[in-house]
Amino acid sequence: MFCLPREAAGVIDKFAPAFTRPTYERFVTLLVGTIVTMGRRTVSRTLRVMQPMLRGHWSNYHRLYSSAKYSMWALAAVLVRQVVALLPADAVIELVADDTVDGKAGEHVWAKSAHRDPVRSTASATAVKYGHKWLAVCVLVRLPGWERPWALPVLCGMCVPPRIQGKIHRPAKTASQLARQLLVRLMRWLPDRTFILTGDYQVVTHQTVTFAQRHAERVRVIGRLRGDANLYAPPKNPKAGSRTGAPRRKGRKLPSPATRKDQLKAVTQTLAWYGGSRQAVRYGTEEAWWYDKHGNRVTPIRWISVRGAGPTSATPCSRSTWRWMTQ
Repeated sequence: MFCLPREAAGVIDKFAPAFTRPTYERFVTLLVGTIVTMGRRTVSRTLRVMQPMLRGHWSNYHRLYSSAKYSMWALAAVLVRQVVALLPADAVIELVADDTVDGKAGEHVWAKSAHRDPVRSTASATAVKYGHKWLAVCVLVRLPGWERPWALPVLCGMCVPPRIQGKIHRPAKTASQLARQLLVRLMRWLPDRTFILTGDYQVVTHQTVTFAQRHAERVRVIGRLRGDANLYAPPKNPKAGSRTGAPRRKGRKLPSPATRKDQLKAVTQTLAWYGGSRQAVRYGTEEAWWYDKHGNRVTPIRWISVRGAGPTSATPCSRSTWRWMTQ
């Protein structure tokens, strides 16, 4: 196999334990070929560029992703540690989770389903795209010389809709479930680090907030909140029994965020904005207990109504996260 530059070999060689020796050589060949190939980076174009350095039949390289034996979790663990090494040792790891639909319209595509296309959909019309829906988890890294942070993807998982779980014999998985499962992996691989997870309403749900409450010493979450969310005041006397005899878990009903947002005291603060600039943002905040009638659970949150930076939105977060945001 050709010799890698010393600076690159120290990074790429850490992936070697996840492969057998022949597979690792083909992996490095495809990796280098993907970097130097111009245009579409398919396996065939990569092999055409790297043809003088190929060993064995070209079909062995095509079968690398489908037939070769290697551990995807071992590769992911190495990748995560490589990316986290770019951060200070005591820094909080900022995670961003979002879903994307990869269009595949073939008749024999495994686990293909119809998903909402957020790019082409509008408030009045919903565009449907056939293919796979993936949830990607990225780590925000601030590199020297760049004013904005980079979102480096480290983990991903496929969302399985309930309507096809019987056909492929796999349990249904929502974006929220995948986000929690991938977050548990990161917590096991990095036992001495804390995380802040940011996502949309499909990622940060009641289940995600409840998970963060159970692991409050290591996990914080930031997400969007519905304008008609069920908010309650904390119970005045939690030990007092309710009508059913169980301890009270919530107090009186509070106005919805859509109703309450204009009544909050506005605070102005200058924050980092797009393009490396800074902008003055007005917001109001209030603590409440978020009630989920489907799961019959209550979670304490602090929701924020942002004004002057686009449409007014409500954001739920834990109390520790809010202190981190305002410091």
